Amino acid sequence: MGRKLDLLPKILAYPNWRHRIHLGNGVFTPGYNTLENDWDFYHMPQNVKGKTVLDLGANDGYYSFTAEKKGAAAVTATDIYWGDGSTMVGGWPIEGIGLLKQYFNSKIEIIPQSVYELQKTERKWDIVLCNDLLSWLDDIPRALKVISNCCNEQLVIHDTFSIDKKNRDILIKQIGIAKLHRMHIDFLKKKLKDLGFKKIEVKKVYSYKHYEWQDQNIPKVSVRNGEIPLYETPLNGKITENVYFSNEWGLTEFGEFIYVRNYGWVGKKHVLVKNKKRTLFKKIIKLILPDIIFHFWHSRKNIEKGTMELVVKAYR
Repeated sequence: MGRKLDLLPKILAYPNWRHRIHLGNGVFTPGYNTLENDWDFYHMPQNVKGKTVLDLGANDGYYSFTAEKKGAAAVTATDIYWGDGSTMVGGWPIEGIGLLKQYFNSKIEIIPQSVYELQKTERKWDIVLCNDLLSWLDDIPRALKVISNCCNEQLVIHDTFSIDKKNRDILIKQIGIAKLHRMHIDFLKKKLKDLGFKKIEVKKVYSYKHYEWQDQNIPKVSVRNGEIPLYETPLNGKITENVYFSNEWGLTEFGEFIYVRNYGWVGKKHVLVKNKKRTLFKKIIKLILPDIIFHFWHSRKNIEKGTMELVVKAYR
Protein backbone atom coordinates (compact mmCIF):
# COMPACT_ATOMS: atom_id res chain seq x y z
CA MET A 1 0.00 0.00 0.00
CA GLY A 2 2.89 2.37 0.82
CA ARG A 3 4.35 1.94 -2.66
CA LYS A 4 1.01 2.83 -4.27
CA LEU A 5 0.56 5.93 -2.13
CA ASP A 6 4.04 7.11 -3.11
CA LEU A 7 3.43 6.54 -6.83
CA LEU A 8 -0.11 7.88 -7.06
CA PRO A 9 0.86 11.60 -7.10
CA LYS A 10 3.27 10.95 -9.98
CA ILE A 11 0.65 8.98 -11.92
CA LEU A 12 -1.99 11.69 -11.44
CA ALA A 13 0.45 14.46 -12.41
CA TYR A 14 1.70 12.71 -15.57
CA PRO A 15 0.24 14.65 -18.56
CA ASN A 16 0.59 12.22 -21.49
CA TRP A 17 -1.82 9.38 -20.75
CA ARG A 18 -3.43 7.81 -23.81
CA HIS A 19 -4.86 4.67 -22.20
CA ARG A 20 -7.62 4.75 -19.62
CA ILE A 21 -6.49 2.22 -17.01
CA HIS A 22 -8.28 1.50 -13.73
CA LEU A 23 -6.16 2.30 -10.68
CA GLY A 24 -8.76 1.12 -8.18
CA ASN A 25 -11.63 2.75 -6.26
CA GLY A 26 -13.16 4.16 -9.46
CA VAL A 27 -10.07 6.21 -10.36
CA PHE A 28 -8.58 5.86 -13.87
CA THR A 29 -5.51 7.20 -15.57
CA PRO A 30 -6.82 10.25 -17.49
CA GLY A 31 -6.50 8.66 -20.92
CA TYR A 32 -9.09 8.89 -23.67
CA ASN A 33 -8.39 6.07 -26.12
CA THR A 34 -9.48 2.86 -24.39
CA LEU A 35 -12.92 1.78 -23.24
CA GLU A 36 -13.65 0.17 -19.91
CA ASN A 37 -14.05 -3.22 -21.65
CA ASP A 38 -11.59 -2.53 -24.47
CA TRP A 39 -10.15 -6.06 -24.38
CA ASP A 40 -13.50 -7.66 -25.21
CA PHE A 41 -14.67 -4.86 -27.51
CA TYR A 42 -11.70 -5.49 -29.80
CA HIS A 43 -12.01 -9.28 -29.70
CA MET A 44 -8.75 -9.97 -27.90
CA PRO A 45 -8.08 -13.65 -27.00
CA GLN A 46 -10.44 -15.00 -24.38
CA ASN A 47 -7.85 -17.35 -22.91
CA VAL A 48 -4.27 -16.22 -22.37
CA LYS A 49 -3.70 -18.22 -19.20
CA GLY A 50 -0.26 -19.75 -19.14
CA LYS A 51 0.67 -18.17 -22.48
CA THR A 52 3.53 -15.83 -23.33
CA VAL A 53 2.19 -12.58 -24.80
CA LEU A 54 3.87 -9.87 -26.87
CA ASP A 55 2.10 -6.50 -26.98
CA LEU A 56 3.35 -4.51 -29.98
CA GLY A 57 2.92 -0.73 -29.85
CA ALA A 58 2.00 -1.03 -26.19
CA ASN A 59 1.79 2.71 -25.42
CA ASP A 60 0.70 3.04 -21.76
CA GLY A 61 0.25 -0.72 -21.41
CA TYR A 62 -3.51 -1.32 -21.24
CA TYR A 63 -3.31 -4.61 -23.16
CA SER A 64 -0.11 -5.70 -21.42
CA PHE A 65 -1.51 -5.26 -17.91
CA THR A 66 -4.85 -6.80 -18.91
CA ALA A 67 -3.12 -9.90 -20.34
CA GLU A 68 -1.14 -10.24 -17.11
CA LYS A 69 -4.31 -9.94 -15.01
CA LYS A 70 -5.93 -12.62 -17.18
CA GLY A 71 -3.21 -15.09 -16.27
CA ALA A 72 -0.56 -14.82 -18.98
CA ALA A 73 2.64 -16.59 -17.97
CA ALA A 74 4.79 -13.69 -19.19
CA VAL A 75 4.06 -10.42 -21.00
CA THR A 76 6.43 -8.31 -23.07
CA ALA A 77 5.46 -4.73 -23.99
CA THR A 78 7.30 -3.02 -26.83
CA ASP A 79 7.06 0.44 -28.34
CA ILE A 80 9.38 3.14 -29.59
CA TYR A 81 9.70 4.44 -26.06
CA TRP A 82 11.40 7.72 -26.70
CA GLY A 83 10.08 11.12 -27.67
CA ASP A 84 7.62 13.38 -25.91
CA GLY A 85 4.32 11.72 -26.77
CA SER A 86 3.34 14.37 -29.29
CA THR A 87 3.12 11.80 -32.07
CA MET A 88 2.96 8.01 -32.18
CA VAL A 89 5.29 8.07 -35.18
CA GLY A 90 8.07 9.93 -33.38
CA GLY A 91 7.91 7.94 -30.17
CA TRP A 92 5.97 7.41 -26.96
CA PRO A 93 7.11 8.18 -23.41
CA ILE A 94 8.06 5.21 -21.25
CA GLU A 95 7.14 7.07 -18.05
CA GLY A 96 3.45 6.09 -17.99
CA ILE A 97 3.86 2.34 -18.44
CA GLY A 98 6.88 2.44 -16.12
CA LEU A 99 4.90 4.06 -13.32
CA LEU A 100 2.05 1.57 -13.72
CA LYS A 101 4.43 -1.39 -13.69
CA GLN A 102 5.56 -0.26 -10.25
CA TYR A 103 2.04 0.66 -9.11
CA PHE A 104 0.59 -2.76 -10.01
CA ASN A 105 3.73 -4.57 -8.84
CA SER A 106 3.71 -6.03 -12.34
CA LYS A 107 6.24 -8.41 -13.88
CA ILE A 108 5.73 -7.32 -17.48
CA GLU A 109 8.90 -6.80 -19.49
CA ILE A 110 9.22 -3.42 -21.21
CA ILE A 111 11.47 -3.24 -24.27
CA PRO A 112 12.04 0.11 -26.04
CA GLN A 113 12.29 -0.88 -29.71
CA SER A 114 10.54 -0.60 -33.03
CA VAL A 115 8.75 -3.56 -34.57
CA TYR A 116 11.53 -3.86 -37.15
CA GLU A 117 14.04 -4.58 -34.37
CA LEU A 118 12.14 -7.63 -33.11
CA GLN A 119 14.24 -9.96 -35.25
CA LYS A 120 17.28 -9.06 -33.14
CA THR A 121 15.68 -10.62 -30.06
CA GLU A 122 15.49 -14.10 -31.66
CA ARG A 123 12.53 -14.87 -29.40
CA LYS A 124 9.05 -16.24 -29.92
CA TRP A 125 5.78 -15.64 -28.08
CA ASP A 126 2.60 -17.75 -28.03
CA ILE A 127 0.28 -14.79 -28.65
CA VAL A 128 1.22 -11.56 -30.41
CA LEU A 129 -1.08 -8.52 -30.14
CA CYS A 130 -0.76 -5.80 -32.75
CA ASN A 131 -3.24 -3.02 -31.96
CA ASP A 132 -3.47 0.05 -34.20
CA LEU A 133 0.16 -0.22 -35.24
CA LEU A 134 0.59 -1.33 -38.86
CA SER A 135 -1.13 1.72 -40.36
CA TRP A 136 1.64 3.89 -38.89
CA LEU A 137 4.44 1.90 -40.55
CA ASP A 138 5.98 2.67 -43.93
CA ASP A 139 7.04 -0.94 -44.73
CA ILE A 140 4.12 -3.17 -43.81
CA PRO A 141 5.30 -6.32 -45.69
CA ARG A 142 8.62 -6.22 -43.84
CA ALA A 143 6.87 -5.65 -40.50
CA LEU A 144 4.50 -8.58 -41.10
CA LYS A 145 7.41 -10.90 -41.82
CA VAL A 146 9.22 -9.86 -38.64
CA ILE A 147 6.04 -10.21 -36.55
CA SER A 148 5.25 -13.60 -38.07
CA ASN A 149 8.70 -14.93 -37.22
CA CYS A 150 8.19 -14.29 -33.51
CA CYS A 151 4.65 -15.75 -33.28
CA ASN A 152 4.20 -19.35 -32.13
CA GLU A 153 0.43 -19.75 -32.06
CA GLN A 154 -1.84 -16.75 -32.58
CA LEU A 155 -1.45 -13.28 -34.09
CA VAL A 156 -4.15 -10.67 -33.42
CA ILE A 157 -4.15 -7.55 -35.61
CA HIS A 158 -6.56 -4.71 -34.89
CA ASP A 159 -6.40 -1.86 -37.38
CA THR A 160 -8.29 0.22 -39.90
CA PHE A 161 -8.41 -1.43 -43.33
CA SER A 162 -9.38 -0.35 -46.81
CA ILE A 163 -12.51 -2.13 -48.05
CA ASP A 164 -12.42 -0.57 -51.51
CA LYS A 165 -13.51 -3.05 -54.19
CA LYS A 166 -11.00 -1.75 -56.75
CA ASN A 167 -7.65 -1.18 -55.06
CA ARG A 168 -6.70 -4.29 -53.07
CA ASP A 169 -3.18 -3.33 -52.04
CA ILE A 170 -2.01 -0.57 -49.65
CA LEU A 171 -3.35 2.97 -49.81
CA ILE A 172 -1.54 5.96 -48.33
CA LYS A 173 -3.94 8.44 -46.75
CA GLN A 174 -3.31 11.82 -45.19
CA ILE A 175 -5.37 12.08 -42.01
CA GLY A 176 -4.79 15.47 -40.45
CA ILE A 177 -1.04 15.78 -40.08
CA ALA A 178 -0.48 12.00 -40.15
CA LYS A 179 0.36 9.92 -43.20
CA LEU A 180 -1.29 6.52 -42.68
CA HIS A 181 -0.95 3.31 -44.68
CA ARG A 182 -4.27 1.51 -45.08
CA MET A 183 -3.99 -2.14 -46.06
CA HIS A 184 -6.76 -3.81 -47.97
CA ILE A 185 -8.07 -6.75 -45.97
CA ASP A 186 -7.48 -9.08 -48.94
CA PHE A 187 -3.85 -7.94 -49.06
CA LEU A 188 -3.37 -8.80 -45.38
CA LYS A 189 -5.04 -12.21 -45.62
CA LYS A 190 -2.84 -13.21 -48.56
CA LYS A 191 0.32 -12.05 -46.76
CA LEU A 192 -0.59 -14.01 -43.63
CA LYS A 193 -1.25 -17.18 -45.63
CA ASP A 194 2.09 -16.74 -47.40
CA LEU A 195 3.73 -16.45 -43.97
CA GLY A 196 2.37 -19.82 -42.87
CA PHE A 197 -0.78 -19.02 -40.91
CA LYS A 198 -3.28 -21.81 -41.56
CA LYS A 199 -6.51 -20.27 -40.24
CA ILE A 200 -7.61 -16.64 -40.47
CA GLU A 201 -10.68 -15.07 -38.86
CA VAL A 202 -11.93 -11.55 -39.55
CA LYS A 203 -14.23 -9.74 -37.12
CA LYS A 204 -15.89 -6.38 -37.73
CA VAL A 205 -15.47 -3.55 -35.25
CA TYR A 206 -18.08 -0.81 -35.45
CA SER A 207 -16.10 2.33 -34.69
CA TYR A 208 -19.20 4.38 -33.94
CA LYS A 209 -19.73 2.27 -30.81
CA HIS A 210 -16.37 3.47 -29.50
CA TYR A 211 -17.39 7.09 -30.06
CA GLU A 212 -20.79 6.42 -28.51
CA TRP A 213 -19.22 4.88 -25.41
CA GLN A 214 -17.07 7.96 -24.97
CA ASP A 215 -20.08 10.21 -25.54
CA GLN A 216 -22.19 8.37 -22.98
CA ASN A 217 -19.55 7.69 -20.32
CA ILE A 218 -17.11 10.61 -20.40
CA PRO A 219 -18.81 13.79 -19.16
CA LYS A 220 -18.37 17.24 -20.68
CA VAL A 221 -16.96 19.88 -18.36
CA SER A 222 -17.25 23.69 -18.55
CA VAL A 223 -16.05 26.49 -16.30
CA ARG A 224 -18.89 28.14 -14.39
CA ASN A 225 -17.50 31.68 -14.14
CA GLY A 226 -14.27 33.35 -15.26
CA GLU A 227 -10.91 31.66 -14.94
CA ILE A 228 -10.40 28.89 -12.41
CA PRO A 229 -7.30 27.36 -10.75
CA LEU A 230 -5.54 24.41 -12.40
CA TYR A 231 -3.92 22.02 -9.91
CA GLU A 232 -0.76 19.97 -10.34
CA THR A 233 -2.50 16.97 -8.75
CA PRO A 234 -5.63 16.55 -6.63
CA LEU A 235 -3.35 15.50 -3.77
CA ASN A 236 -1.02 18.42 -3.10
CA GLY A 237 -3.28 21.42 -3.78
CA LYS A 238 -0.52 23.18 -5.75
CA ILE A 239 -1.97 25.67 -8.28
CA THR A 240 -0.01 25.91 -11.55
CA GLU A 241 -2.09 28.54 -13.41
CA ASN A 242 -5.61 29.83 -13.99
CA VAL A 243 -7.58 28.59 -17.01
CA TYR A 244 -10.89 28.83 -18.82
CA PHE A 245 -12.50 26.15 -21.03
CA SER A 246 -15.89 24.97 -22.25
CA ASN A 247 -17.19 21.50 -23.16
CA GLU A 248 -14.01 19.52 -22.60
CA TRP A 249 -13.90 15.86 -21.59
CA GLY A 250 -13.70 15.05 -17.88
CA LEU A 251 -11.52 11.94 -18.07
CA THR A 252 -11.42 10.83 -14.44
CA GLU A 253 -12.37 11.98 -10.96
CA PHE A 254 -10.53 11.93 -7.66
CA GLY A 255 -12.41 13.14 -4.60
CA GLU A 256 -13.48 16.73 -5.22
CA PHE A 257 -11.40 17.06 -8.38
CA ILE A 258 -11.85 16.13 -12.04
CA TYR A 259 -9.22 15.81 -14.77
CA VAL A 260 -10.09 17.84 -17.88
CA ARG A 261 -8.56 16.75 -21.17
CA ASN A 262 -6.01 19.21 -22.61
CA TYR A 263 -5.85 21.06 -19.28
CA GLY A 264 -5.47 19.00 -16.10
CA TRP A 265 -6.98 18.83 -12.61
CA VAL A 266 -9.63 21.31 -11.53
CA GLY A 267 -11.98 21.52 -8.57
CA LYS A 268 -15.51 20.25 -9.17
CA LYS A 269 -16.92 23.26 -7.33
CA HIS A 270 -15.62 25.52 -10.12
CA VAL A 271 -17.12 23.62 -13.07
CA LEU A 272 -20.35 22.33 -14.53
CA VAL A 273 -20.24 18.59 -15.27
CA LYS A 274 -22.73 17.31 -17.84
CA ASN A 275 -23.39 13.59 -18.24
CA LYS A 276 -25.13 12.70 -21.50
CA LYS A 277 -27.86 10.08 -21.29
CA ARG A 278 -29.29 8.10 -24.19
CA THR A 279 -32.99 8.77 -24.69
CA LEU A 280 -35.61 6.01 -24.85
CA PHE A 281 -36.12 6.82 -28.55
CA LYS A 282 -32.43 6.24 -29.30
CA LYS A 283 -32.45 3.01 -27.32
CA ILE A 284 -35.36 1.71 -29.41
CA ILE A 285 -33.70 2.75 -32.69
CA LYS A 286 -30.54 0.89 -31.64
CA LEU A 287 -32.55 -2.27 -31.10
CA ILE A 288 -34.27 -2.05 -34.49
CA LEU A 289 -31.54 -1.02 -36.93
CA PRO A 290 -28.45 -3.17 -37.67
CA ASP A 291 -24.96 -1.98 -36.73
CA ILE A 292 -23.83 -1.68 -40.35
CA ILE A 293 -26.33 1.14 -40.98
CA PHE A 294 -25.01 3.16 -38.04
CA HIS A 295 -21.45 2.49 -39.19
CA PHE A 296 -22.00 4.03 -42.62
CA TRP A 297 -24.07 6.86 -41.17
CA HIS A 298 -21.25 7.80 -38.81
CA SER A 299 -18.65 7.37 -41.56
CA ARG A 300 -20.14 10.44 -43.24
CA LYS A 301 -18.92 12.54 -40.32
CA ASN A 302 -16.53 10.80 -37.95
CA ILE A 303 -15.12 7.70 -39.62
CA GLU A 304 -12.68 7.64 -42.52
CA LYS A 305 -14.56 6.85 -45.73
CA GLY A 306 -13.83 3.64 -47.61
CA THR A 307 -12.42 1.92 -44.53
CA MET A 308 -13.53 -0.24 -41.66
CA GLU A 309 -11.97 -1.25 -38.38
CA LEU A 310 -11.35 -4.99 -38.30
CA VAL A 311 -9.74 -7.52 -36.01
CA VAL A 312 -7.85 -10.25 -37.83
CA LYS A 313 -6.93 -13.41 -35.93
CA ALA A 314 -4.36 -15.67 -37.57
CA TYR A 315 -3.53 -19.13 -36.21
CA ARG A 316 -0.57 -21.42 -36.88
